[in-house]
Amino acid sequence: MAYFLVMAYYLVMAYYLVKAYYLVMAHYLVMAYYLVMVYYLVIVYYLVIASYWVIAYYLAIAYYLVKAYYLVMAHHLVMVYYLVMAHYLVMAYYLVMAYYLVMAHYLVMAYYLVMAHYLVMAHYLVMAHYLVMALYLVMAHYLVMAHYLVMAYYLVMAYYLVMAYYLVMAYYLVMAFYLVMAHYLLMAHYLLMAHYLLMAHYLLMAHYYTAVLLSFSYVLCPNKQPQRALES
Repeated sequence: MAYFLVMAYYLVMAYYLVKAYYLVMAHYLVMAYYLVMVYYLVIVYYLVIASYWVIAYYLAIAYYLVKAYYLVMAHHLVMVYYLVMAHYLVMAYYLVMAYYLVMAHYLVMAYYLVMAHYLVMAHYLVMAHYLVMALYLVMAHYLVMAHYLVMAYYLVMAYYLVMAYYLVMAYYLVMAFYLVMAHYLLMAHYLLMAHYLLMAHYLLMAHYYTAVLLSFSYVLCPNKQPQRALES
């Protein structure tokens, strides 16, 4: 009965250990699911932000192109106007004015080109920033996945060690049971042998006593039969 109670105790312990193992595995799976969801939400957020930056970039480029177009048109209209005026007024005066207008035109064009350059640089810097952020998020994702894989590996190893421990304990209990049974069988064998030896001893003693009595009967009554001597 103690053997069966011990076996039942270890079976119940193994059941609760397996149940705890599956609960821990389910907890880690749920945590991994939420981490993946957060990861994809962050990726979508950065993609939306990047799309807004790209749209803003193209709108700014379009704005400066339209401004440049209207400046060029205004420049050509002013040039025509001043050429017509120069035809009627002093050529030298209009030539000087045209020179300053051309200089202003090129300065404005240079300003808008510099602004477009800075916008392009800012666009590439923002894109590089989001790419680096995405890289770090991916690296963090793989590190978290590696952490959970290592945890799962150690849990499985602990499960197998516990199972091996209980198997060894069951083996030694069975061995102890068989040793006890062998001990009791050996004790029964020796008791039986002692019983048979004792019985043989008593039979031998009875045989010796009978022989002594018969010898005494022959000595005391040599003419009588041995049976009568024994009866007397």
